[in-house]
This record gives sequence, structure tokens and C-alpha cells, in this order.
Amino acid sequence: TRHLLDGVAVSVPHRSTDPVHPTPWLISTQVVSNRSFAKLAALEPDAVLLSGDLSYADGWPWRWDSFGALASPLLSRVPVLVTGGNHEVGSSEAWLHYLERWPTPYREARSTSPLYWSADVGPVHVVALNSYDNFVHGGDRLQRSWLEDDLSKVDRAATPWLIVMMHAPFYNSNSAHALEAELMRLTYEPLLLKYGVDVVLSGHVHAYERSDARGIYDAQPNACGPVYLNLGDGGNREGGEAAWVAPHPEWSAFRESSFGVGALDIINETHASYAWHRDACGASTAPHYDLAANDCATPHDAGGAPHVAIDAIVLRRDLRASPSCAALRRNPPSVSPFPDGWGTSNAANDDDAPPPLIRERRSVELSLVAIILGTAASFILGICAAALTSRVTRRPSETILTPHKGYGLVDEKRSPDSVIVEML
Repeated sequence: TRHLLDGVAVSVPHRSTDPVHPTPWLISTQVVSNRSFAKLAALEPDAVLLSGDLSYADGWPWRWDSFGALASPLLSRVPVLVTGGNHEVGSSEAWLHYLERWPTPYREARSTSPLYWSADVGPVHVVALNSYDNFVHGGDRLQRSWLEDDLSKVDRAATPWLIVMMHAPFYNSNSAHALEAELMRLTYEPLLLKYGVDVVLSGHVHAYERSDARGIYDAQPNACGPVYLNLGDGGNREGGEAAWVAPHPEWSAFRESSFGVGALDIINETHASYAWHRDACGASTAPHYDLAANDCATPHDAGGAPHVAIDAIVLRRDLRASPSCAALRRNPPSVSPFPDGWGTSNAANDDDAPPPLIRERRSVELSLVAIILGTAASFILGICAAALTSRVTRRPSETILTPHKGYGLVDEKRSPDSVIVEML
């Protein structure tokens, strides 16, 4: 059986002697997403986990409907669990459609918000966190206190594997969205070590990146820390991110600016196999994607990893459960912040499309222009409407309401509607 995670799938084959061990799978959204959904459906997953940026509706409600139609062949047959991304809270979304259309099991998890929750999926305890909480001056204390309480109660005999998913990645060597989750990482990474989290799943960055298979902690390979999978590459309407930080950080084992899905097969209590499968690549000309997944390459991809169609590893949690790691978990050391300016890249980008960060700035600038123009237009229309109403409802000086003539409140020379307008 298989479980889908954002951009990656986690699965555990059914056995006649062991019918309840499942596997997770991961994914993202749009043009290439159609192919991603089809591939995932063919895997017959048991559950789906999506780590944010679902429909890219961005304030246009019908996009939620079209995304539902795109995903329905898979999601109509498979349980789906989600966490929110920036496209669920920004662009006038404000979590409204997300909360109404995508219920989460937060009540069962005794969470204080539907934006963070946990659930048991076969042998996996899955935790979803909100990357857009307030991480300044303890503004996230409700989420943090709930998380620690939830992790402290996990029964590792029943659910030996522990997966945490969030939208913005803690570790990301792509220049897009660099260090956006840094405040959250500084506080939450020690908690993930303390409770022996095995895998951290994120999206947000439109590329694929995997950390060292041994696990990492405080930006260094560490067998006691979780493995980080960044799978923001299931498909989207904004394109990929090809600019990477150089040199390639030690904690980053594989990175590629392509589209794809991943499969995490839970073999038993201590071992799992994971593989990312390239789905498509970006292209410099329309339609800006290349479906020749086995041998394609995204233009200007500065990731530096060998361009291969499959990135496969074995995950071992028996090392994470060792006595030496148990001793470290009792008193997790604090983590150091990345230096200011980390995450910039001088790598070339596709000449036919602006770099991702420039695209975002342009979007913000256009949004501000639209707001200013909209406000000015509303003000001018309001003045015109007031002037027009004043002229239409102005009463001639010689006309007087005269109840003694038997007309009541309506003047004989004016319609009842004009009187009502004036009264309003």
C-alpha cells in the first residue's frame, strides 16, 4: 500500500501476514501536475499528503474547482491530508477557501488550529505544521506547545516512523525562498531532533532537493537528525527554479530543477526505500516544459547534481534510534543561524523568462499598482455618483409637499420613486 506526500510518495506493500503497513507519496500542482497525478494514481496509494500550494487559486475561486477536477481521479479514491502554503494564505485567500474545502483532522489531534494537526497513517505518525505562524516573540507558542505535546505522546511501537510536513523548507540551497523558514527552523529543529523525527517533507521551492541520507542537524550531516525532502516540483503554473547556491552545501546530497514525484516505501520498523522520479523538465520555449523525463534537462539548471531520472536511497531509522542518538536527544544543542545574505546565487536563468525573485517582485509591484488604481477609480466613481444623485433628487424650489391637498408624502409633480431616493 502507498501513501502520498507533497511531491513524494510513501508506501508500504501489503503482505498477507502484515496488512496494515502502508507507504507515503508526495506531489505539487498544475500543467505537469496532470502527469504527476496520473503516475501517482497508477501507484494505487493508500493516502495522500500535500504540503501546501494546492490550487494556486490566488483569489480566483473557480481555480479551486478546476484543481479539484484535475485531482479528482486520484483524490476521489484516496484519503487526502494537507497543510497550507503561501498560495493558501496570500493573494486575498487568507486561508478561507483552504479551510472550507480541505478539512484537517485537527480536532482528533487536539490541536488548537486546523492549520496544524497530526494523524496516524499505517506505521507512520504524520505531523503537519503551519509555516506562516508568527515566529516573532513567541507568537507561535500555541503551535509549538501543541507540537511538543503531540510528539511526546507518539507510540513508536505502533507508529515507528515519524514524518513532519510543512510548506517552507528548513534546508534549501535554491536561491528562491532562501531562509524564509529560518525563524521557524531555529526554534523547531531542536524539537525535531529531541523526538526523533525521521523525515521532514516540504514544498514551496519549485525544484527537488534531498539532504544527506544519514540525516542532518544544524546544517551538518548527522545520523541523529531527520532526512529533509523538498518536493515543490510536482507541477505549478509559475515554472521551475533553476538558480542554486554555490558551492553545493555539504548537507545537500541531491538537487535538480526538474519536475517529479517521489516514493517512500516503508519496508519495516527500521528500513525504508525512497526514490524520486523525474516527471518532466523545464524548457526555454513554449510550452516551457519537456516531458522526455528520462533524458531531459532544465535549461540553466545550476544544481550541479548528476542529471539522472531517478534519485534512490535507503533510509535507516535504527541508527537514529541508537543509544548515542538517545543521549543527544535528551539535551539537543541549539542551532546556529545561516549567515546574512546566504542563499544568493549568480547562476544564469532562462533568458525567455525573468528569474523567480524578479517575477515575485513584479507581481508585488503590479498588485500595488492595481490597488492604487482601483482605489483612485472607486474614489472618482463615488464623487460622480454623489453628484449625479444630487442632480436627480434635487427638488425644484416651487414644488412643496402639501399634505392638505390630499397627496400625503408624494408631490403631485414627482414620482414616488424620486421621493424615496431623496429620503435615502
